[in-house]
Amino acid sequence: MNTDQLFVALNQAKKYCEELREFDWCERINNRISGYNRSALRIVVFGEFNRGKSTLINALLGRQLLKAKLVPTTGTITQLCYEDTEQIEVYHRDGRVTTHAFNELETLSTLDPTGKARVDITSLVVKVKNEFLRNGVEIVDTPGVAEVEERTKIARTAIADADIVLFLLDARQLLREAERNEILEFQQELKKPILPIVNFLNMVEPSQVSEVRELLSQWCRDFSTPFQKAWLEVDAMAALKFAISGGPPPTDDFTALRRIIFNLKGHERKKLISQSRLNHIRYDTVMIERHNQAKLSKLDNDSQVKSKHRNASRLEFQHRASQLASLGQLTIENQLASAEIRLDTGLKSLIDQIDLSNGTELQMRLHSFYYDQFQQAGRDVEKKAHQALLLLAADQLTRPEPMTICENLILPAQMKVDPPATISATAQEVGVAVVIGGIIGTFLMPGAGTVGGVLVGGWLASRVGETSVDPLENFRQKVRETWPNDAKQLIGLLKAQLESKVQLIRDEVTNMLSTLELPLPADEIRDRRLLSACLYHCESHLNGLLRRTDEQHHTS
Repeated sequence: MNTDQLFVALNQAKKYCEELREFDWCERINNRISGYNRSALRIVVFGEFNRGKSTLINALLGRQLLKAKLVPTTGTITQLCYEDTEQIEVYHRDGRVTTHAFNELETLSTLDPTGKARVDITSLVVKVKNEFLRNGVEIVDTPGVAEVEERTKIARTAIADADIVLFLLDARQLLREAERNEILEFQQELKKPILPIVNFLNMVEPSQVSEVRELLSQWCRDFSTPFQKAWLEVDAMAALKFAISGGPPPTDDFTALRRIIFNLKGHERKKLISQSRLNHIRYDTVMIERHNQAKLSKLDNDSQVKSKHRNASRLEFQHRASQLASLGQLTIENQLASAEIRLDTGLKSLIDQIDLSNGTELQMRLHSFYYDQFQQAGRDVEKKAHQALLLLAADQLTRPEPMTICENLILPAQMKVDPPATISATAQEVGVAVVIGGIIGTFLMPGAGTVGGVLVGGWLASRVGETSVDPLENFRQKVRETWPNDAKQLIGLLKAQLESKVQLIRDEVTNMLSTLELPLPADEIRDRRLLSACLYHCESHLNGLLRRTDEQHHTS
């Protein structure tokens, strides 16, 4: 039977799983590929706690190999296979494999008194020299199900790799709901060959034996089995005593069980193994496809939602782009006009606030007074301009950085104001005073009074006519000269920064539009669809292989 096309499709599916980072799925496919060509017939013994699993295995082997008590003992999957040199391989959770002496089996495989298995061990491979295993038979002992959820998971993982499942049942507590559900799952989904083994029938009241068998008969109609008998009745403890000590053979189905396993040779064994493993591959591919379709559906829904959102965003940004051409320039012009008004107001306010007592104090405080007032005006301009940019960017775009106008202003290091000056009376003012003084002197004392009046009038005119320039007015004049130049520098910086930041907003809108015009990333959707197509091919190949297996069986 040619399985090459199936494995090509499985490897391709594994490749897509790797690209999708679905590493659990990759591992499942790898296990199915590597497990398909395993030559040994793997028999998994499965059942709830205290059903006699370990006792039955010991009876089949004819050797007291596995520990069996009335409390849960098996904590890990234990695989028994033939080897001339008896030893134990321990597979650790961190990937290590260690080899141990055969006498360490009980320590490695059993639970501690609190019921906990060793968390560092995933499975044991017990290599034992035993005739029952010599002919390519492997037996797997599993933890009892319905004890602890983790151990139930371990047991079900072992079932997945089984070629035959020996399902241990207790005639005293026959077919609990959990047992019925488990067998249905193995049959309907995994399609595993199941052989129920009924233990402890010898402990049932003789009057109730027929009732137990009737219940089994009704139940077995619901599932098919490749074996001649729908179930076997085995007293595991009696079988173990016979296998170890000898004596008359058991009168139950223990001998029939050994015969069934021994007779699975040649074509019959190949067919059973092939069907079991192909069905397992199909189960895994179906489960992978089920999960893949769920994720693909979510991606498609998300893609539709994102597409609607992108269309709405695209229309909004197209509108923003058309507005920004005029709105950006208008923002710049408005802020420049607002800044000029604020600076004019600042100049008037500064002049009105000048009220210093003397020129010495004025000279000392002038620079800091002017600097503080201009910086405050600059900060007000910065704040208003930044608020205007925030409105321009709105919520969808990157928040504009604050303005840095005041940081870049170069203000005078020191403002010099000329000291107060004295202005003498003019010649005309002195002449008028001399004439007036002479007239007054002549009137008071003719002759000598005229000369005295002239001298006194001239002296008084020269003294009284002297005037001083107001130092505060000197400062105001200096402010009127300096402020406009500094204001022009501030307006220039404001204009440059506004133009730069408005352009950044325009560029961001343009980039957003470019991004929104691109198609949504579809790599994951594409890969998941390719994976689905690949799994569909796997299903087609599996159906063909299983059909040919049945045809060859009927022909032979």
